[in-house]
Amino acid sequence: MNCFQKVFLLIIFAISFAQISVTASVDSRNIQKDDIFTYQISIENADDVPNFQLPKMTDFSIVSGPNQSSSFQWINGKQSSSVTLSWQLSPKKNGKLTIPSFSLSIDGKSYKTQEISISVSDKPNKNKTGQGKDIFLELALDKTDIFIGEQITGTLNLYSKVDVSGYELTAEPAAVGFLKEEISKPRRPQGRRTHINGIAYSVFPMMEIAFFPTRTGELIIDEYEMQLSIKVRTKSRKRSIFNDPFFSNSMTQTKILRTKPQKISVKQTPENGKPKSFNGLVGQFNLDTEIDRIEIAENEAFRLTMTISGKGNWRSAEIPKPIFPAGFDVFDPKISDNVRYSNGVLRGSKIYEFVVIPRTSGEFTIPAQEISYFGPNHQKYRIKRTKLFQISVTPSDGLVSSGTFSPEEVEILSQDIRFIHLDTDLRKRNQKQSSFWLLNALICFALFGGFAMQFRQKQSANLNWQTERKRRNALRTFEKNLKIAQKKNKSGDLDSVFNLSAMAIRTYFREKLQISEHETDSENLKAKLGDSAIDILQILEKLEAGRFAPGIPTKTADLDKLMTNLKTMLQEMDEKL
Repeated sequence: MNCFQKVFLLIIFAISFAQISVTASVDSRNIQKDDIFTYQISIENADDVPNFQLPKMTDFSIVSGPNQSSSFQWINGKQSSSVTLSWQLSPKKNGKLTIPSFSLSIDGKSYKTQEISISVSDKPNKNKTGQGKDIFLELALDKTDIFIGEQITGTLNLYSKVDVSGYELTAEPAAVGFLKEEISKPRRPQGRRTHINGIAYSVFPMMEIAFFPTRTGELIIDEYEMQLSIKVRTKSRKRSIFNDPFFSNSMTQTKILRTKPQKISVKQTPENGKPKSFNGLVGQFNLDTEIDRIEIAENEAFRLTMTISGKGNWRSAEIPKPIFPAGFDVFDPKISDNVRYSNGVLRGSKIYEFVVIPRTSGEFTIPAQEISYFGPNHQKYRIKRTKLFQISVTPSDGLVSSGTFSPEEVEILSQDIRFIHLDTDLRKRNQKQSSFWLLNALICFALFGGFAMQFRQKQSANLNWQTERKRRNALRTFEKNLKIAQKKNKSGDLDSVFNLSAMAIRTYFREKLQISEHETDSENLKAKLGDSAIDILQILEKLEAGRFAPGIPTKTADLDKLMTNLKTMLQEMDEKL
């Protein structure tokens, strides 16, 4: 056996009998709550590196990782190798916290890391400038003792004495028991100077949020979490003229900031004086109804418009519906929603337009409409009523249809061609004249019957033609409506963009599939179209949620791209329908 072979066998022998070891360590055991520290697991002499991910921990957040590094050494004829997996962690609370032991499977065997204790304090370190924290995050609420349904407005403020080079909101509270909506989120928050306990800070409003409690009791708004990169000045330990701050170097540190959980006391609205019509509206509201005509013939349509306006908990409250007499066909209302945040308050109006067709004649009453709401400022209930309407329905002097028609067919029905009624007076003079007039009467009835049949066929063909034309032109109608939305996008009217785009999609499906308005909800469309419409329906839901939906862009260029893609998707679908 030559020398080279001996050396090779020694290497193989050394590698085969090298002990595998697994150890865990941290770069600091005493930290502050907003600090980030490094946790690493070192694995020595393993043939294969395990694919290991840290599980979620109760006391720590994983900021980044794992990062992997490796090394190889040959000392005095002994070979060793090591692989290090490292993570950036941040503590979630103060006190003595423990990083638990983890199991790793390496080369078919199980190895465990040791537990590591970390001491976390909220007191500033001695080397921090000033008497307080250099940077912290706070959720400021305008009130904490409220009634159910009353709006709470929260502002997420960043207080800083240092330069911030980047930030990202990494966690938002689930806010169990609340309906939570984002009011505003500036792209470039503008700071202002303020003082806390005599210490100067720059405060930046990062976002404004509305909370509407949906149940009573003691509720908790949990932590907001934000990751920031801050610039910290460093100096050389040696004294020199360059110790002047002007010549100081700077380095970037990563911080995790969290707000404190906040308790909210939510009271039930009082039972004393509660109207029967109260269904949860809290705030200040008005109600108005209009009708386009009060004298109408059977089977003709009229419109009733109900408008509710004001400010308060629009999202969670139930809106009352008009009560119509028996024998009236009522179609699902067309809803115009103009509710938005203004000066931090959810306000606006909703318009419900009902198309109604009376099927019987007579004198009818549409009762007065009523809404009631609770005003938290005065802690009193208020009632808003409209007048009642008397409707006079005259008998139809023509064809009476027993079917139900869509609002688009109402206009055609109102123009029906009526049958011609002829009164004939046949007098018997003799048998010859009687036969002559009888023959002529039969011919007339045959002619009129033919005319009537033609009228009915023409009416049916007219309806079918109108239906087919709308079905064929559904895509063209969608493209026209989308152009209007694109114009609104250029002017920066985001609410109109969302509303018009969503309306364009629903109108397309209604006319293409020849279905009613209430059948254009996502579940019905998914059942009719299958998986081919999932992407479009997801876009529709986000558009209708408007600027509060995650994933919906708000930049003009991004919205324009979204609408262009939407147009392409519907064009492809139109060819298959």
